[in-house]
Amino acid sequence: MNCRGHDTRQRIVRDYEIHPEAHIKLLTNQQKHSDAGATIEDEYYVFSAKRKADGKKKVIQCGMGAARDFLELINHKGLPLFNPIIGDPSVNNRKEYDNIGNGNLQSEKWNETAKQLYNAIMWLIILWDAKPDTPLFD
Repeated sequence: MNCRGHDTRQRIVRDYEIHPEAHIKLLTNQQKHSDAGATIEDEYYVFSAKRKADGKKKVIQCGMGAARDFLELINHKGLPLFNPIIGDPSVNNRKEYDNIGNGNLQSEKWNETAKQLYNAIMWLIILWDAKPDTPLFD
């Protein structure tokens, strides 16, 4: 879904229910296409979008500039960055993430099995370069 420009993102938020699904760090030399028009080379967000009028679902994949704008527009603190290179898996625990970067993080207690499953799925999405709206990504 095209999300280039603040006005477009405002229209999307008005017409769709937007939810952040993932915040992912790319591996070296990986690239993704941003629905905001650029090429993503570092980290990105994936949002689900459900049209308010008819329930039709779409996926938005964008870099951090557009992602921060969406997070602000939907009044969401953001998701933790899933970074597959970090050696300590406890760093990948879900936390309430302050997307403006002032470090106000609060740990959320994970069920250990759920945490392992989450990390495994995120690894597959990154390594297999899963695209939104594919069975693996879903």
